[in-house]
Amino acid sequence: MEIREVNGGRIHGCDVCQEVCPRKKKFLQTATKGDSFLDLLANELDLEKLLLMEDTYYEKIVHPIMYNYIKSKKVFQRNAAIALGNSQDEKHVLALTTALNTCDPMVREYAAWALGNIGGEMAKAKLEKELEHEQTDIVKEAINTALAKFQ
Repeated sequence: MEIREVNGGRIHGCDVCQEVCPRKKKFLQTATKGDSFLDLLANELDLEKLLLMEDTYYEKIVHPIMYNYIKSKKVFQRNAAIALGNSQDEKHVLALTTALNTCDPMVREYAAWALGNIGGEMAKAKLEKELEHEQTDIVKEAINTALAKFQ
């Protein structure tokens, strides 16, 4: 199984495309004002909150910035798991373990990948524990693949 990164820590949209587009160059050079709505949302955005988001957080914070091409809460959760794994920061192990216990199978699969990517004894122990009771084959496979990184 191969899981690809989602632009390091980026979870939504194609900022690179916007930054390099020749048609946007003049606009980007002259843009000085921020968007007050986006500034307000920025204070509420957090990768762990996105990973474990409840419906109210999704409706209030995430849904308004979807731009109609990501139509599912679980896609944002998956992307957050990947970004957390890409950070390789052990402080995210507990949130990823929570996701491995509670989220949609697709999100759980990527939470397992993220734990393997972060590494460390705590991540390994959490993966081993979760493997004991995981019922979904694709998540079991992701856990086994993640655990193989520790050998």
